[in-house]
Order: sequence, then C-alpha cells, then structure tokens
Amino acid sequence: MIIMVTNRKPILLIDNSDESKEAINLIKHSTIEYVEYDIKKFEQTCCGGTPETRTPSIYATEGAFRGLEEIKQYVSLRGNLSVEVQPENELHRTKEHSRHNT
Repeated sequence: MIIMVTNRKPILLIDNSDESKEAINLIKHSTIEYVEYDIKKFEQTCCGGTPETRTPSIYATEGAFRGLEEIKQYVSLRGNLSVEVQPENELHRTKEHSRHNT
C-alpha cells in the first residue's frame, strides 16, 4: 500500500489595510509557504460576498487565525520566526478559534 502525504499551504486572506500589509510582511520573512488571496478579488471570482470574513486571516491545517495578533501566534507556532506576541485583545478572539485550538 502506498500512502501519499501532501502538505496544504495555509491561505492568507488580506485586504488593503495596514494590518494586512503587516501580515504579508511577517509571513514573507518566515519560511512558511502560503497562498495569498485578496478578499475583494476572492469575492469577485469565487463565491460572492464574504461579509463575516475578517482580514487578515490565515486558514491552515492547524486552525483559523484571525487578526494580526493571531497570525503572529501562528508564525510562532510554526517556529519559523521569532515574533513578539502581545497579550490577546478579547475583541480579536473568537469562540471558533478557541474550538480549533483545543
């Protein structure tokens, strides 16, 4: 029996905000291979509106990471870059994130 294992690249959803630009810079300076989607272009080419999608966000096999602070945590989790993670702001934390990371 042959089992093929493929690694899925995380998806970085961005817009034109300063937080998204900072997230792009953070990921580019790590060794993480990723796929980048501009949410506005994604809305036009894929599925229509995505009103509940927060940018920047990373969707990876390890879970969903929403907002710049959670993206910093993801990069630290992957061990590819030393990132100073500040205490979480409760506005940036979601119940779904907690469920994915338990």
